[in-house]
Amino acid sequence: MKRTLKCLFVIGLLIFSFASCSNDKSEVKQSENQNHLEISVYAKNTYLENVAKEYMKKHEGITIDIITYAPDIDSSIVSSDELHKFATNDKVPENYVKSINTSLMAKKGSDIIELDVLPYYKYAKSGYLLNLNDYLSKDKKVQDELYPKMLDAMKYKDALYAIPTDYTAYLYAGYNNIKGENIDELIKNSEEFVKSSSSNTYISKDVNTLFNILYEKNYPKFINLQENKADFDNDDFVKILELCKKYSHNRMFPTTQNKDNENNIYTLSYDTIWTQDLLMTHFGMEDNYTNRKVAKNINNEGYFTSRHSFGINYNSKNRDLAWDFIKFMVSSEMQSTPAVFPINKVALENGFKKDITQILKEAQLKDSEKVADEYIKRIKSYSEEISSYHFKDVIVEDIVSTEVQSFFDGKSTAYETAKKIQQRVSLYFKE
Repeated sequence: MKRTLKCLFVIGLLIFSFASCSNDKSEVKQSENQNHLEISVYAKNTYLENVAKEYMKKHEGITIDIITYAPDIDSSIVSSDELHKFATNDKVPENYVKSINTSLMAKKGSDIIELDVLPYYKYAKSGYLLNLNDYLSKDKKVQDELYPKMLDAMKYKDALYAIPTDYTAYLYAGYNNIKGENIDELIKNSEEFVKSSSSNTYISKDVNTLFNILYEKNYPKFINLQENKADFDNDDFVKILELCKKYSHNRMFPTTQNKDNENNIYTLSYDTIWTQDLLMTHFGMEDNYTNRKVAKNINNEGYFTSRHSFGINYNSKNRDLAWDFIKFMVSSEMQSTPAVFPINKVALENGFKKDITQILKEAQLKDSEKVADEYIKRIKSYSEEISSYHFKDVIVEDIVSTEVQSFFDGKSTAYETAKKIQQRVSLYFKE
């Protein structure tokens, strides 16, 4: 138990951000001062605040205002999934999206816009965001230090409108000798293992976890935000729902009361590359999951997500300054900190590795430098397999999660659920 707590403590340190203050406003006005930048963000972002402070220190006379709509939510700490949940419930100021939309349509608004919970592809299509291809093509240092395949994956119709500051991808593995060339094979083999095992053996912690794994794998088949097309009303989506329901009926998931039992065995491991087994095994904890592989979609592409991505307002009068700030934000200097999982390769190999080593030393782990070396080596290897970004729209995701939960609650059939999702998403696309 002590080893487990120590490991969790280290992982917690790796994702913790430095504290800072924010500038909270509800009205967005366009910056007229060439030495002044305005940045609109959905939630408090301590990493961004630290970057802004450092940038102003280095550039005398430059001022930066960060306009925050949900100051009580620290997006540097919560996951992207949690952030999206906040964006579709009552905790979020209703004027957030409306305010951004109104200012952009009026050719006003902040110079830089955080695009996490906004339908960025819609803004790109409407000409509200600046195409960053020209800036990027003229800056070899940025090109060399960032992952080119990830930037390509974020392009909308061959144009880059958003720069991510961080990324994560996912790894899957089977328990002990459970193998599979892909996630579908692994799930099928897991089913047989669970059937022949003790009562405390399950596929995953809950039915929603399994659904999300299969949904992400097949995401390009169901939705294409670039083309405003959805295809949920098909046999493939129905089969995923029915498989999840079947496993639920066959008790392949623990009950709510038994979910936190430390003796439970889960045949399927699905975690981010940042929290993979390496740190745990070096704490002397037994690793029962082997042969981890990067989770890939139906196009055989490793996919990634990002908590934070930023674009430049097309009508900004400070485009050059805005781009210079974004460059600084993703520079090795600023990304060499555990406050962010760096999109910058140099930061990953140098500063980030140094900080991980120090954290491991403070946790009294032997061979901390060796562990950090191996950790970074694996991260680099996994990252080379990433070439796809699953564009998400929080409204679409809310529709899917709501209707799927209704299905799991027994309020609709798989076919009815698929049809209703298709109807609601199609209607939303027409708005």
